[in-house]
Amino acid sequence: TLGFAVVSTLPGLLGARDAPAARATQAYDLTGMSLHEDEVLMGPAAFPSQDLDLLRERWNPRLVESVVVPLGEGPVRIVEPAAVDELGSAWSAAVRERPGAYLAVRWDLFQRILGISHPPTYVLHTGVDGPNRFGFATANPDANDAFRDYVGWFNADDTFVVGSDLFRPWIWLGLGLVSAGVLLHRRVRARPGALEVGLAVVGAVAYEATFALLGMSESFRYSYPA
Repeated sequence: TLGFAVVSTLPGLLGARDAPAARATQAYDLTGMSLHEDEVLMGPAAFPSQDLDLLRERWNPRLVESVVVPLGEGPVRIVEPAAVDELGSAWSAAVRERPGAYLAVRWDLFQRILGISHPPTYVLHTGVDGPNRFGFATANPDANDAFRDYVGWFNADDTFVVGSDLFRPWIWLGLGLVSAGVLLHRRVRARPGALEVGLAVVGAVAYEATFALLGMSESFRYSYPA
């Protein structure tokens, strides 16, 4: 309790403030829109170099980390106070003035998240990062290898970076919509549990749909709940 109180109050006493989580998504959108429009759409506080070629060099549409990491040092800044304020206003202006570019960037990413245009990525972490400064190692490597072999059946290769078709979320979302339609049909939903399960499925599909506007990378982990 004391530790929680300290970490909750100390930043405020020191004058720190939270950087809105939306800034990462806005950095993704503005980077993609800048490249789509062939024009820098971020100000100098958020993008100090103002060099479009630098964005092209660093940009990976799979993940926003390609342009914001390391935080405070990447080409696009999302934590400095001036950058935080500037990103918000620049994003609002860009979406309002260039809705076509915004929707193009969002649709491209959402197709990636759903596994429509690209296979799913990073379906599982590859294991203990090693060597690492903490000295972590796998305690039972034989059991770990057996589990990795099993999970490997569902990946396109042994890197665990590209998943098989089994992990394409659009397949499961489609099945979810069909099953929800059946479970919520007036003749079926009176059965015990049908209504609750049907609504849970609808919730999972609705949750996934939010990434059409909120996603900032194509990682398969976004689809775990669904």
